[in-house]
Amino acid sequence: MSAGRQRAFDKEEALDAAMTVFWQNGYAGTSMAALTGAMGINKPSLYAAFGNKEDLFIAALRRYIDNHGKPHTDPLFETGRPIMERLRNFLKRTAETQCNPNLPGGCLMALSTSESNADGFPPNALKAICDTNAQIFDTLTNFFTDEIKAGTLKDSHDPKALALFVIALTHGMAVSAKNGASPEDLQAIIDQAMAAFS
Repeated sequence: MSAGRQRAFDKEEALDAAMTVFWQNGYAGTSMAALTGAMGINKPSLYAAFGNKEDLFIAALRRYIDNHGKPHTDPLFETGRPIMERLRNFLKRTAETQCNPNLPGGCLMALSTSESNADGFPPNALKAICDTNAQIFDTLTNFFTDEIKAGTLKDSHDPKALALFVIALTHGMAVSAKNGASPEDLQAIIDQAMAAFS
């Protein structure tokens, strides 16, 4: 029995290329020509492998979260380290990605969130962004709730307020990085922000 015809491109590499284009230009600013050029495939191959532009964006967003989002939260859950060290390491790792010269700069989630309220933004892409933001909020809220219960943070803190603060902070850092802020600039922001957790 024939194993079937193999694709003439690496799907994972093509998805990484698409993610980079969306990260650089946003959804609205990304053309099909830019996607096919970066991915090294033609439109029929793109449609066959990923669906339409909206489907590809959703896949790229998930790829971004898996590769550049979830790993940032790892320091938060490193047992045996003080809470302030874990928070600082989490923010530092986020800043390093946002300022990495080998990446587009900033944050794909922050960029996508900022443009998702525009008229005509695709509904399924909007849902993917909203669902992802809700998951991030829930993860951070649960983290802060557990830390307060454990006594590592003052019980006067509101877990939801801290979660919203972190999201606003990292999105603001992303905009700054996209506009040319240096790693040192973001570190200064982190230094100022750490007082909110004391």
